[in-house]
Amino acid sequence: CINNFTSLRELKVSNCSAGISFPEEGFPTNLTSLQISKAPRIYTSLVEWGLNRLTSLQELEISGEGCSSVNSFPEEGIGMTLPPSLTSICIRDFENLEFMCSKGFQHLTSLQKFLIYNCPKLTSPPEKDTLLSLEHLCISGCPLLDERCSRGKGREWSKIAHIPYVRLITNVMPRELD
Repeated sequence: CINNFTSLRELKVSNCSAGISFPEEGFPTNLTSLQISKAPRIYTSLVEWGLNRLTSLQELEISGEGCSSVNSFPEEGIGMTLPPSLTSICIRDFENLEFMCSKGFQHLTSLQKFLIYNCPKLTSPPEKDTLLSLEHLCISGCPLLDERCSRGKGREWSKIAHIPYVRLITNVMPRELD
C-alpha cells in the first residue's frame, strides 16, 4: 500500500534481502527523489515496472551491487527509458556495465548532473545529442571510460566536450619501486 503515501517525495531503499519484493502497484508516481542500493531484486522489479512511470522524479541514484547481469543502463533489452523530469542521475557500482543505452536518455531535456562511479567495464557515455542540457559530468572508478573521454584526445571526448563542467577522476595506482 505504498501508493497511499501521497505526500511521499523521497525514498531510499537499501540493503534489502532477497525476501523483500517490489510493491505490486509500484512506487508512488509523485516521488521526486529515489535511491536504491544493495537491493538487486528491487532494482530488477523497478526496471521491469518502468522507471518512466515516475513522472515527477528529479533525482535518481542507483547502486548496482548484486546486479551482475546488468550490462547496459538503461537496460536495452527491455527498452527501458528514464523519466523526462530527471535533473540528476548517479549510477555506481555496476561491475559488468558496459555501455549506456542512448535511447533511454533521449527525452531527458532537463538533465543537468550525471555522476558515474565504479563501473570498471563501462566504455562509452550516451550519445552527444542525448546530453545537450547536461551541465555537470563526473566519472570516477571507470578506467575504460576515463581513457576514452580524456580531454581532447579520447575517442568519446566529442560526446562530452560541450558540457561546461567535466571531471574525470583517475584512480592512480602507485608504481612499484624497482
